[in-house]
Amino acid sequence: MDAGIEIKSGNSVLILGGSGFIGTNLAEYLVGMQYSVICVSRSIPHPEKQKGDGITYFAADLADADSYASLLDKVGHVIYLASATTPSTSIANPQFDVEENLLPFLNFLRLNATRRLPVVFASSGGTIYGQPQYLPIDEAHPTDPISPYGIVKLSMEKYLGYFGDRYGFRYTILRISNPYGGRHHRRNDQGVIDVFAKKIAHGEELVIWGNGSIVRDYVHILDVCRSFLCAILYTGTSTVFNIGAGEGRSILDIIDALSVHLAQPPKLRFEEGRSYDIAKNVLDISHARSELGWQPVSDFGAGLAETLRNVK
Repeated sequence: MDAGIEIKSGNSVLILGGSGFIGTNLAEYLVGMQYSVICVSRSIPHPEKQKGDGITYFAADLADADSYASLLDKVGHVIYLASATTPSTSIANPQFDVEENLLPFLNFLRLNATRRLPVVFASSGGTIYGQPQYLPIDEAHPTDPISPYGIVKLSMEKYLGYFGDRYGFRYTILRISNPYGGRHHRRNDQGVIDVFAKKIAHGEELVIWGNGSIVRDYVHILDVCRSFLCAILYTGTSTVFNIGAGEGRSILDIIDALSVHLAQPPKLRFEEGRSYDIAKNVLDISHARSELGWQPVSDFGAGLAETLRNVK
C-alpha cells in the first residue's frame, strides 16, 4: 500500500481502529498536542474530512495485514483501538469475536515484531476483571471475565505482553471504564449515557435490564484521550493501568441526572437482568495517578451537559 505521505516518526501516531468513538476524539486531541496522526479503519469519514488538520485517514481491513503494513514504517507510536464487537454481540457469536478482534490483532503483532514500535492498547476495565472480589478494583485484581468480549480482550493483553517481551518493544495497556462525551458513539447501542440522552431527548422508551441498580465507572472522553498521551510519553516499567473516574454511578443515577438536565421525564421499561451484567464495577485509578502521571479532571455535570448539547 502506497500511503503517499511522509510523516516524521518521532512525533507521529498510527491509530488502528481510528474511526470509532475513542479514535475520532483521540485523533483530534493528539493533533492539538502537535502530533501527526494516521487513522486506519474499515470505514473513514466523508472525503472532505479525510485529510488535513494533521490527520490522514486510510480504509483497510485489519484482517489483511498487507493492506496497512507500510504505514507502520511512517510512525513512531501505535495505538490499537480496533474492536468489532460489544459484550452483548460477543455472547451472540463468540467465534465472530475471535475472528474479527483477536486474529487481526495477532496480524498486527506479527508485523510489529520486526519494527518494534511502542504500542498502547485499549483494553476493557469493565469486562476484564469479571465479578469483583473487592471494590474499587485495582490492576492486581484477578482477571476472570464472564463474556467472550472480556475473554478476547484479556487474550489480546496476554499476546501483547508475549510479543512485546519476546521481540523487545514497549507496550502499555489501558483498561478503560465507560467513556462518554465528545463525539458521540457511532453505534446506536453503545455508550449508556449517549444512548439514554438521545432516547430521553426524543421521547423514546429506555429499556433497563434489571432494576437499574447496576453501577459503572463513567469517565469523560477527554480524560481518556489524556491517558493515551501519558502512555505515549511514559518511560517507566509498569504495563497495565486502570483508566476511569474512580467513582461509580448507577443506571438510575444517570437517568435522573439526564432527566434533570433535559427537564423531561423518561419513559422506562424494565426487563429481566442479563447474565453478563456485573452488578458493580468501579476502578481503582491510584496506580495511574502515581505512576503514569494521569488523573481525571473533567467534572461529571459539565460533561453531561456537553453530551446533551451534542444530542441529535
